[in-house]
Amino acid sequence: MLRLGWFSTGRGEGSRNLLRFIQRHITSGHLPAAIDFVFCNRDLGEAEGSDQFHALVRSYNIPLVTLSSDRFRREHKTRQFDQVREQYDAQVLRRLEGFAPDLVVLAGYMLFTAAELCTRYRMLNLHPAAPGGPMGAWQSIVWRLIEEKAKESGIQVQLATMALVAADRRSVPRRGQGHLLGGASPLPAHPPGGPETRGPTAFGNPSRLRHRAAQGCRPAAPGLPGPPSSRPVPQRPR
Repeated sequence: MLRLGWFSTGRGEGSRNLLRFIQRHITSGHLPAAIDFVFCNRDLGEAEGSDQFHALVRSYNIPLVTLSSDRFRREHKTRQFDQVREQYDAQVLRRLEGFAPDLVVLAGYMLFTAAELCTRYRMLNLHPAAPGGPMGAWQSIVWRLIEEKAKESGIQVQLATMALVAADRRSVPRRGQGHLLGGASPLPAHPPGGPETRGPTAFGNPSRLRHRAAQGCRPAAPGLPGPPSSRPVPQRPR
């Protein structure tokens, strides 16, 4: 059985749906895995979305570990989270000392990780754009693709490394058409429900891709690289 850790900021419905999808497939027996813990970088009371996410995690009786990244930054009297990223991740690791996941899933986790986290765990990340495509949160990526009238896009499932753009891209089957990663799929003129619809369904189902990727990342999977051990994580402004 694959032991999973789950990192999420839990900002909105997308984060909750990702967790629901995977937990449903675990419960049904389609995914031979268990979520050992969920880590959230927001504490209870910080935002309505993350509070709802916390409630969902508890409804599954999954251990929930939290440490507010915003409060941590303010306590260290700095405007830039980059300046305290390493200290923050060290605290996160201390709170997770009792867990030993085979794989950590970054599911709507809105922070870059420092080197220590990236070398401690194998971390799977889903990026909602094809290689060479836009960067950022999925909402901004979707709207940028619409504004640019893009004809195709894709999704990357990455093994996170300490080099932001050098993540190890794995090929994940796409229903009916070859493989998703390294390829592309046509985009509709508008998301389902019209041009005002905002949501991940406009460009496929990321939850299904993450499920397939998790199925392919067994602890002893041949060729699955361990965490790298060199360059630090490039930092982004917050």
